[in-house]
Amino acid sequence: MKAFFSLEEMYLLAASFGGNSIFGLPAKSVLFMRDSQRMEEGYQELKQKGVLDEAGEVTQAGFHVIRALEEYTQSEKYVKVQEAIFAFPTDTKELIFIIKVGEKESYQLHRIDKVWVPLLLVQKIALVNRPAGEEEKNFLLRQERMESILAFQHRTPPEALLEVVILDASQKLTQWLIFEENTQLLALDAQANVLYRASQYWLMKLLFEALEIPYRKEEVAQLVP
Repeated sequence: MKAFFSLEEMYLLAASFGGNSIFGLPAKSVLFMRDSQRMEEGYQELKQKGVLDEAGEVTQAGFHVIRALEEYTQSEKYVKVQEAIFAFPTDTKELIFIIKVGEKESYQLHRIDKVWVPLLLVQKIALVNRPAGEEEKNFLLRQERMESILAFQHRTPPEALLEVVILDASQKLTQWLIFEENTQLLALDAQANVLYRASQYWLMKLLFEALEIPYRKEEVAQLVP
């Protein structure tokens, strides 16, 4: 279903399976500080979108939406790539992701087979389409000098900034801020505050491994323009 859901609608969907939290979304407690009328409006919107029928019962389409959200909340690992947060259902080759659309609290919920994720990355992330420099074939990451790190801390954030955040099953958090500067690909390990010169192959490797997409080195290399 390609519908857009408000925060109220997302928590109404979660309530159907007893869910009280949705990773990456504002806490449910936020709703208690709002006009209660918004929850009723959300309920009516779910009817308009075909998630519920006129009697308030879950439709067939609604069942698939609710099941996807339930699997999302049960994931032991999450990966945020820009505005999309990916979850990892068990015993499946699919990913489920929630994406925030626009500045308002509007969300879409998607289920996607992993085989299609590389195409999604190519279509949505400009840095994935970046031509690799010839010397990048010789390294993955190369730590920058201290003066480069200090200079980065005082500069204006680049417009084409790719954020990749990984929260694994052990609750270990990894955050990368990746951007291009003067034809060079740079990657900041935000947790360690270390700046690296990165190769295009490393970027593809990071995305594929974070999203648990099976690959061979030769296959990923073919994706590097």
